[in-house]
Amino acid sequence: TTEHDSGRSRSPPRYMRRAAGLRPRRRHSPHDRLATAFDRRADCLVTDPSPPVPESVTFRNGTVRLAGTLYLPATSGRQPAIVVFHSASGASRDDPTYQHLVTDLPTIGYAVLLFDRRGSGESSGDFMTASFKDLAADGISAIQYLMTRKEIDHRRIGVWGISQGGWLGPLAATMSRDIAFVVTVSACGVSPAAQMDYAATYALEHSGQPPGVVRRA
Repeated sequence: TTEHDSGRSRSPPRYMRRAAGLRPRRRHSPHDRLATAFDRRADCLVTDPSPPVPESVTFRNGTVRLAGTLYLPATSGRQPAIVVFHSASGASRDDPTYQHLVTDLPTIGYAVLLFDRRGSGESSGDFMTASFKDLAADGISAIQYLMTRKEIDHRRIGVWGISQGGWLGPLAATMSRDIAFVVTVSACGVSPAAQMDYAATYALEHSGQPPGVVRRA
C-alpha cells in the first residue's frame, strides 16, 4: 500500500483508441483534428488477455484520506490511465457499475484507478457536506497521485464518469490541466439544479398533485 498527498480481447471504442495514442484515421473537420491530439504511434491496438495487477493505494485531498485500487495492465511500459468518478448511488470501488472497466480496459493497455468516495468504504470525509467541486477535487487528487507513478504516461491520464460522475468529470477538467480526456456515461446536458427541478415537477405531476402545488414546488 502506498500513500501520497494532495481476459477478453475486443476492438476498443474510438475515444479509447485516440487517447491510447493510435494513428488517426482520415479526418476532415476541426473537431476531428482536435480529437486526434493523442494519436501518435500505431495502426491497431494489441490486446493482452492477462488479468490486471491490482494494488491498494491511498492519497489525500487536504484532510480527506481516499483509499482505492489501481489496476495496472500486465504489459510493460508507461500506460495511459483512467480515474473513475462515481454515480450518486455507487460510492464504493467495488460497486458493480464499474467492474467492466477493470476487466476490459487493462486488456487494451489502460490502467484504472477506482477509489472509495469520501465518507464511504475506507475513505474518510463526509459526502453529504461535500460540494461538486470537492468531489471533483478528490478525483484530481487521484490524478496527482498517478502523476507520481513511473508506470503511467503522465500525458495520457483521463477521467470516466457516470450519472453524477458525468458532471464531475467535465468539472474536474476545468480545474486541472493534467486531464487529457473525459468520458461521460449517462451524463446530463443541463445543470444539476435544472435536472432536480425537472425531476420534482415530474414526480409531483405523476402523483396527481394539482398545478398550483407543482408551480410552488
